[in-house]
Amino acid sequence: MPAARQRSRIARYRYYCRVLVTFLFSHIGLCLIVAVYSSGGAALFQFLEYEHESEVRRQVQIARENYTEQLWNITLDLEVLRKENWTDKASVVLDSYEEYLYNVTTEQGFNGKEVSKWDFMGALIYSIIVITTIGYGDRVPLTFYGKLVTVLYAIAGIPLMLLFLSNIGDVMANSFKFIYWKCSGKRKEKKPRRRRRRTTRRGVQRTKTIRRRPVAGAEEIPMDVFRYTDHYEANKVPIIANTYALQDETVEAAPNRFTFPEELTCQSVSRQRGAENDRESESEYSLEESEEEETSYKEVNVPISMCFTLVIGYIGIGAKLFRDLEDWSWNESIYFCFVTLTTIGFGDYVPGEKITSQQQTLTLAILALYLVIGMALLAMSLNLVRDAVANKVRDIGKNIGIISDNDDSDSL
Repeated sequence: MPAARQRSRIARYRYYCRVLVTFLFSHIGLCLIVAVYSSGGAALFQFLEYEHESEVRRQVQIARENYTEQLWNITLDLEVLRKENWTDKASVVLDSYEEYLYNVTTEQGFNGKEVSKWDFMGALIYSIIVITTIGYGDRVPLTFYGKLVTVLYAIAGIPLMLLFLSNIGDVMANSFKFIYWKCSGKRKEKKPRRRRRRTTRRGVQRTKTIRRRPVAGAEEIPMDVFRYTDHYEANKVPIIANTYALQDETVEAAPNRFTFPEELTCQSVSRQRGAENDRESESEYSLEESEEEETSYKEVNVPISMCFTLVIGYIGIGAKLFRDLEDWSWNESIYFCFVTLTTIGFGDYVPGEKITSQQQTLTLAILALYLVIGMALLAMSLNLVRDAVANKVRDIGKNIGIISDNDDSDSL
């Protein structure tokens, strides 16, 4: 009894694990995994880098006060305040301060601003640009543990993001195909008809005319037409009907082999054969007409020009948005959106560099949404272009005879 209960518990755990794995690799599951993974990475990077950034900013503030104190001491030490003497001594202090700022900027990541780069929104942007391989370069980890976590985070996050983009790209491509199929009026298309040879199935009664030679002294029979009722016996050679054969006991003993029509007249047989031909022609017509089916939306090819229009329109929307938020020109905004969506990420233009703390939070949130939606839209467009190009190449191959009509559509 305990063993059976243990097996039942193990089977129940296996079932729950299978359901969980199925959900995680579904569309909603992948979206939740990416959202949780990015948010967890943001919290982790904020924990590792925020304290270090605050400490660097505090040290810079102390150094600034020290250099200001040195300038004031130079002023107090001069018995006669002259511009030339004060300028010479103050230049030495300022040169030392510039060197210190250069070192703390390049080595410690100081940006000279009071707005922190490693608050939650800043860390979220960093986690997204890591797994999307954009890499602006404005935010980099400076601690040892921050660099180590970045390597581990990228190893697991980049394949996850690629899987997410591939999955969501297929879903958006199929959805867009369905919308285009609904709106373009291509729901019904006539498929090319193929001539089908009329064949008779087994078990269907056939009428077969057997002509006899006149036999001397035999009684004249109006019509010698037999109808087979047993399809198994239909292929056997029929007995020629005459007066002597009809009176034979062997024929009477096997009444199921042949049945005679009720009226053995030429008019009735011709009418019967004409009706059967009409039924066969109607069945053949129905087979041909059944090929005029409703075309599936998956068979529709979205024009490549429409895909390019979607991407260009999305870049234009982002350019208008960041132009208003960052006070950029149209050229700079379009350049930034294109470099971002193509994951080039030079880092020469980054949102949130010239605004206050409250505006930076809003701008970085908009940037995060723009990145995720834009890359999903780009993946959808690439899938649609791939399908259109593959179908076009397949049609060209069929026209020149490289590919036959019976080849699988996924051969390319």
